[in-house]
Amino acid sequence: MKILGILASHQEHGLNAKMLSEVLDNVDPGVETETIYLENYDITPHKYHEKNAVLDELSQKLMDSDVWVFAAPTYFRELSGVLKNFFDCMRPK
Repeated sequence: MKILGILASHQEHGLNAKMLSEVLDNVDPGVETETIYLENYDITPHKYHEKNAVLDELSQKLMDSDVWVFAAPTYFRELSGVLKNFFDCMRPK
């Protein structure tokens, strides 16, 4: 089993990162975990329909995982821009 932690915050070491780490650090020892920091990826909404190696890589990470854990701040009761861009740009295969 593999759990993919997805941090959708501009602060790689902020509160959301700490909460995500706490979750992933407390899974069963036999479970593989990986964390991706969406801020480190060039997710460009106006180019999502074009061939894009970054989106292909992220899509593959999602498909290779059994569980996804998202950590993101909320701004004015909305998703963070980083997470919204991620959702808007992901394409089904």
